[in-house]
Parts: sequence; C-alpha cells; structure tokens
Amino acid sequence: MTTSDVIGAFLRRETAHTPYRNAPLNNIWQWRGASLTSTGDRLISYETTVAEWRDGRVLITPCKYSCTTSKQCGMLRNECNRLNVATGEL
Repeated sequence: MTTSDVIGAFLRRETAHTPYRNAPLNNIWQWRGASLTSTGDRLISYETTVAEWRDGRVLITPCKYSCTTSKQCGMLRNECNRLNVATGEL
C-alpha cells in the first residue's frame, strides 16, 4: 500500500500499513516497521500517533517531526479538506 492508500483507509476507519522493509544498520540487515499505519482510529507515523478520530472529527498533531511525517500530515490535511472531513488539533 502507498501512503495515500493508508490515509484513505484511515479516513474510512480501516486498518492498513505501508510495506514493511529491511534496512541495513551497521552492515546488519535489520527489520524495520512500516512508516505509516492506520489502526482504524489512529494514524501512526513510525511510532508516533499523528492523527486520531475523536467525536466525528480527525484530530491532527500540530507538532513538527521528520520531513516524511510532516509530508504525511500534509497529505492527510489535504485529503480531509477534499472530502470535507472536520478536523482539529490533537
């Protein structure tokens, strides 16, 4: 699944995640988790909850994290605006 797919699943309150991958660390291949996960009620970037459904609205963190997480939050805000989903700050 792509980042857009996971965001769409989150807005439908479904579970999804971007693909898991292996990455070299000190010349050892080590498992790393998905960069974006939807639990249905929470959207998690790496290990940080960046959005959640509460009282019929999507609450999005105002905090700034990595470039990737900021891009994911921006994509979520744009999709919420496009679909007229009520938002607020987490």
